[in-house]
Amino acid sequence: MKLFNLKAGSVPGADHLFRQANCQDRYRCATFEHNGQWYQAGMVCDGCGSLDGSEVGAALLAEFAIAEIVRLVREGLSFEELAPRLYRNSVAFLSKLAGLVAGERVDNEFVVRFLLATSLGFVVNAEETLVFAAGDGFIIINDEIECRDEANRPRYLAYDLLDPDQYMDLPPRRDNFECRLLPTREVERLAVWTDGFDPALKEEIWNLAGPRGLQRKLNVWSKRKLFADDTTGITLERAG
Repeated sequence: MKLFNLKAGSVPGADHLFRQANCQDRYRCATFEHNGQWYQAGMVCDGCGSLDGSEVGAALLAEFAIAEIVRLVREGLSFEELAPRLYRNSVAFLSKLAGLVAGERVDNEFVVRFLLATSLGFVVNAEETLVFAAGDGFIIINDEIECRDEANRPRYLAYDLLDPDQYMDLPPRRDNFECRLLPTREVERLAVWTDGFDPALKEEIWNLAGPRGLQRKLNVWSKRKLFADDTTGITLERAG
């Protein structure tokens, strides 16, 4: 039995609409069962705003990561083991994509143009809740909100593919997301959002009717032009 009601939504920002630019945010969710236990997972990804094709990397990264989470859970990994494996496998996936374009070597130009995207996500079962992030955005757990401000220099997974000799200001390579692991009994509600969200609205994203309630709310806010940037979020609220 699912512990949480899951909702998700995404809208392009007012600036993107004005420029007739694509929404560079993407999300993916999954609810699945393994060994008699229900799991829920989700990820939001935000492509680099200064590039014209970064929604490609955001979409592919979200799609791969959720499929990989399902595979790793069914492989029997604990949540502590899952996060670093997911990070490494996601970087390897992006590397393979770049290799399909440039052969055996990684094409830096392709990586920078298409694959730079942030990632914030979660995996939940009855016992544990794992929240993980690489890049900026917002994480809400119960009444606590974490504003991940990286001074407009978000930590993209695909940075690990670039040659540091050519990109001298890259952050150090990593082997894991920034993670938080807590007992699910302590979680009443949880959300992950891209950085276009306005945290002043955080109390208005809950208790929305219907599976598309969050998307409808975002549509209303979008018509009022409340968001300059693309805005994408996933919420979990304890069922019942």
